[in-house]
Amino acid sequence: MTPAAAPMVPKLLVLALEFHRAPLSFSHLTDPARPLPEAFGHWLAAASKALAPGEIEATAEVLDTQPEVLREAFLFFIRQTLLSPQADHYRILGLSRGSSEASIKRNYSLLVRLFHPDRVADETERNSRLTARINSAYQALCDPQMREHYDLHLPPVPDDDQTWNCVPDFFQPREPDPEFDVFARSPPALSNRLRWVITWLLAAVVIILLVL
Repeated sequence: MTPAAAPMVPKLLVLALEFHRAPLSFSHLTDPARPLPEAFGHWLAAASKALAPGEIEATAEVLDTQPEVLREAFLFFIRQTLLSPQADHYRILGLSRGSSEASIKRNYSLLVRLFHPDRVADETERNSRLTARINSAYQALCDPQMREHYDLHLPPVPDDDQTWNCVPDFFQPREPDPEFDVFARSPPALSNRLRWVITWLLAAVVIILLVL
């Protein structure tokens, strides 16, 4: 049975390992302007439970990895997908804009525990900064009046937000766009320019040879 098919392993942990190995294949997950699927909070809760003391060893064994590797992969995934500098309060807490008060409290508790110095003692300074951002997001969203005021200043969600809740798309890697892949091929405009320069250089060489 493959790790992805194992029922005891939360799919967010499988995704975290894949993301850790090849983050560029999942760059769509790091865009802070894209709302998260509404189910993200449930995935986060399941993953956090599987990483708890007494559970992480069995989870890592099913995924054929080491507990410390699995934990680091998940923390890396959370830092890159939720805690980018441009992320708003909803993104930081792994929420969508319509999330309930209970979801806000649940995700806040899960994320604070993930970055607690007792669990990641060798990265205290960075995790303290991340915890401060998580605390700030929670303070802004847990109070209904503060949340309403905050929501008034948020930009509108993208027009294609309805497609972002498609769960399979969220977990699938994406191939780089060949239009922006400099290793795939030369842009047409650059190729034409090079041909033009080479043509004029050859013409100049012929003229110089004739003069000599």
